[in-house]
Amino acid sequence: MQAEGEEYLDNTGELEPRDASTLSQDDIHSELQRYGLQATGHHANNVTALQEQYDDEFQKSQAGRNEYLEKRRKLDAARRKRAMYEAQHVEEMEALARNPKLEVWYNLAQDNQTPQDAWLNDLNRVTCRAVARVLQQNTSLLSLDLSRCNLGDEAGVHLAEMLRTNRRLLKLEAERNNFGPPTARAMGEALAVNNTLVFLSLECNPLTVSLVDGRENDFSGIEAIAEMLQKNTSLTTLNLFKCTLGMEGGRALRTHLAKNSSLVVLDVGDNSVGVGELGDIADMLDKNKDQRELSDRIRREQRKESQRVAEERRKQFEAERKAREEEEWHNEQARLREEARQKAKEDEVIAKIKADEEARKAEEFRKAEEARKAAEEAGKKKKKGKKKKK
Repeated sequence: MQAEGEEYLDNTGELEPRDASTLSQDDIHSELQRYGLQATGHHANNVTALQEQYDDEFQKSQAGRNEYLEKRRKLDAARRKRAMYEAQHVEEMEALARNPKLEVWYNLAQDNQTPQDAWLNDLNRVTCRAVARVLQQNTSLLSLDLSRCNLGDEAGVHLAEMLRTNRRLLKLEAERNNFGPPTARAMGEALAVNNTLVFLSLECNPLTVSLVDGRENDFSGIEAIAEMLQKNTSLTTLNLFKCTLGMEGGRALRTHLAKNSSLVVLDVGDNSVGVGELGDIADMLDKNKDQRELSDRIRREQRKESQRVAEERRKQFEAERKAREEEEWHNEQARLREEARQKAKEDEVIAKIKADEEARKAEEFRKAEEARKAAEEAGKKKKKGKKKKK
């Protein structure tokens, strides 16, 4: 029994639709019945109806097979990529182990504990790849100089990939590293999405010379760098001194620099750039510089005004706070005075009650004494009267 879709395979393993016209009339009727269709009295109509079913089924089988093959291709590519990364990681760790100082720095980079500046002058193709990968998410390094390492395009492309995701590095110096068009293309594409880096130096790299076949005048990388200038808003200094730009490279930079407002330094010296292009580039850089100075002055004035407003608000807040504290103090003093007055009144009332009570007791005592004395007098008089009668 054939598996689903196998009836569409030819001898080469390619999918082919079934042909209803090759079947007998009985087979056509049987097939139509299998598809839930009623055969008619016209053979041609039956063949057409069955062929439509075959074609529809073939399209579904082909789509399913293509989807399966695409999934398998992606899986195989992922496996190969994972195996490549694992092999490269082992290669990188072994290379770092042979350079103890670089290995220590690499471990610091992993933990975001590097100093802000780094000068790595003993890199090779493998260790540069390790450094580029560890810096993709690093947040401690601000300036990196790896000039004069003769790294080549493989390392240059990895550095560009690092710039796609790193959002802390401000300065990259990569002079005299034998970078060619592949590195230039990768740098242009990376800096089109990186708006953190402010300084890039590619001085003395043959950016238009293919290092594979020695072919000159490959301006694809310079074109990518030039196009990047339309999108990048952070780069202020770009050093392309002695990078084999030529007339075409100069024209590309002039064309795209016209749509850039952040770059203020662009070194294209010793590149055989046309005099007209050099003049236009200088004018545009001066314009950007003037605009930047104006923007900086406006920002300074705005910052100064913000500080003034903040200081006024602080003083106002401080005055309001002092006024509230003073009002609260006066209210507290008034409350304490009122409490003192109330207490004095209460003490006066209590003292009066005590005085009245003492006066009442004294009066009662006086009256009692008077009564006692009167009684004693009366007793004495009575005794005298009895004596006289005797």
